[in-house]
Amino acid sequence: MSFTPRLACVGVLVWALAFGGGPARAGDPQRAKQLFQQGSVHFDLGQFDKAIENWQSAYEEKQDPGFLYNIGQAYRLSGDAKKAVFFYKSFLRNAPGDSKRREVEQKVVDLQKQIAETERKLEPTPSPPQSESLFSPTTPTNPTTSTDPPLTVPTGTPPFGPPTSTTATQGVRGGPPKMPLETETAPAPRIDVGVAPGVTFWLTGIAGDARPAFTLALSGGHTFDGNGRVRFRLGAAFTGTFLKETSSRETFLSILVNPGVRIHGTGGIVLGADLGLGILALTGLRSTSALLAQDGLYDISGVQSFLEVRPALSLAYRFSPLLAVSVDPALAYSPKKAHFHAPLVRLELLASLGFRF
Repeated sequence: MSFTPRLACVGVLVWALAFGGGPARAGDPQRAKQLFQQGSVHFDLGQFDKAIENWQSAYEEKQDPGFLYNIGQAYRLSGDAKKAVFFYKSFLRNAPGDSKRREVEQKVVDLQKQIAETERKLEPTPSPPQSESLFSPTTPTNPTTSTDPPLTVPTGTPPFGPPTSTTATQGVRGGPPKMPLETETAPAPRIDVGVAPGVTFWLTGIAGDARPAFTLALSGGHTFDGNGRVRFRLGAAFTGTFLKETSSRETFLSILVNPGVRIHGTGGIVLGADLGLGILALTGLRSTSALLAQDGLYDISGVQSFLEVRPALSLAYRFSPLLAVSVDPALAYSPKKAHFHAPLVRLELLASLGFRF
């Protein structure tokens, strides 16, 4: 079995996964923070159009769902119910686990009722074209004027962050809003599980050649949100494969702890790197196995155990916040034990289907 060409293939594969397909442009979190502060000042002064302009620019720099919530607040208090509903719905779509979800859903329901009632009252009636041209563009629909004044009802919540109370004047007079870069970027950690079939190639450890073998990996982990797009994941994995010989079949079972990182790019692309550490259990070994040194016969009994180190990369595409597919190459290494032919080195190429909840 040729070792060098296969390692060259591994190097090309790892290089392609590590450096290919990154995001085209990174936002400026500091600029987003400055724009948020400017918008908050305008919001406190009742200058909602300027606040909206600042927060829209901030969202272009940092796609924090809290900006969408703020813009919806500003449109609601300025009397534009339809645009408020649009941005509230955008917030709900981009922040599925946010603590303000029920509050925002209720706002959407209330505003839609107000829109329907206003449209019913303002059904077209015969009027001179001159009156329509003079008054229609300058007569805004303000559903909050009679039923939802911004300074006297609980719906005037702070522009950012989950509210600490439901006082009537908290949104405008309750002090400076919470910073989104500190509160809205830390949703609850997510648990993931995955199943990954694939194939294993034997690089070293066998006296001779061996055919690629079917491999199955089961994994699970806990991902913690960090600053920006880089997040830490603590996981575990169970993998199984086999080596088929002329007169025997050895089974390889690995149990690993997988700490790693995930880099979230644009368009649902996620790059990952893990370092698995654990135990490899080898069963079905016979004295004539190609895994053993060919210098004598050995009395083999029981399960053989090895230390295993398994660095791995992943390139994933998320169809939705709950479902992703990925390609996961990994290099499994176990040091040589007495009476074995060489260290056990395997290249695993897996295709994974993952679920989050």
